[in-house]
Amino acid sequence: MMARRLPAHMMPNRIHIIDAVPMLPGFKPDIATLASWNDAGAPSARPAPNPAKVPQARLPEGNRVRKAVEIAWSKLLDRASFEQGYAWGETGGDSLKAMELIFLIERALDLPVPLEILDQSTTPKALIDALDQLLAARRDCGGSRRAAAKAPLVFLMPGICGDEPALATLRTELRDRLRFVTIKYPSSSAMFEAKARFDTVVDAAISQIPRSANSEIIHLAGYSFGGFVAWRSHVASGRQGIASARLA
Repeated sequence: MMARRLPAHMMPNRIHIIDAVPMLPGFKPDIATLASWNDAGAPSARPAPNPAKVPQARLPEGNRVRKAVEIAWSKLLDRASFEQGYAWGETGGDSLKAMELIFLIERALDLPVPLEILDQSTTPKALIDALDQLLAARRDCGGSRRAAAKAPLVFLMPGICGDEPALATLRTELRDRLRFVTIKYPSSSAMFEAKARFDTVVDAAISQIPRSANSEIIHLAGYSFGGFVAWRSHVASGRQGIASARLA
């Protein structure tokens, strides 16, 4: 029954039948005693995934995105789970490791990566594909060569988590009709250290609108939290003499 329901690395190598769980004086499980029962002959490492039970996932070769994911994934989990295409949650990935994985990938690719790009069901290939989309969108935004010369200029205010795959897809789909510049917000740590307010976010957004944009009507669009930033930026930019129009 367990073999049909659990991935290979979660299968127990032995089962102990006990009358009761040993408890500490503070009514917590006595983990040390439980561990001692299993010390004799306990494996020193988690069994490697069984390739026969895992569908092979084709990953792009010779790709710097693939290399960044491979290095980070293998460092935090193991190389076998990367090569065999295990989902993040199936091979020991948790929320803390997810944050570290995102940090390593951001540093390797010099690319802001939203945490939402990774969940328990994300496979290495799915992560690589999503990162490829983010990179493609970054190349296309901010006045893409393929955009029409007089296409409207849109300053896009992302949600509170920053840029994410959904916005990358939006920019890619509209790259021939709109020129996008994605606004970056101050980091959470910088905001906290400076005891900053919402107006600090708005000021940071406006500072990224170049004065050269004043020769044309620019558009401010916001997603989720970015909607509030776009509205306040629209009001503030008017006071500074920047002609702006809001998009729904």
